[in-house]
Amino acid sequence: MRGWLTQWGVAGAPPMPGGMPGHDMPGNGDMPGMSGMPGHGNMPGMSGDGMMSPADMTALQNAQGAEASRLFLTQMIEHHQGAISMAQSEIDNGEYGPAIEMARQISSSQQEEITSMEQLLKSL
Repeated sequence: MRGWLTQWGVAGAPPMPGGMPGHDMPGNGDMPGMSGMPGHGNMPGMSGDGMMSPADMTALQNAQGAEASRLFLTQMIEHHQGAISMAQSEIDNGEYGPAIEMARQISSSQQEEITSMEQLLKSL
């Protein structure tokens, strides 16, 4: 993605505030092909800063054993569903072919992970 930013003349854009390691994305308003991708502050599984809410994090920290696993998996499923929603927006509205293809790959891989996490939840 950084190569795309350089190509588009927006290299050095700051990472999204509150992002998780490996999930940093610059603001997308000026990136070609990303105009249809809304901000994700209100998407499922994401609070306004791109992370789980403080209450979610506290509940997870205080949980033990199988309950901790249940909470973690449930929160991660919601987070992955949000990623699929963002990817689908790019698939539907994007203009830059490689970004659209990446969105398709993200959607597919996130759905596979959701399926695995749902199976794990059933086993708890």
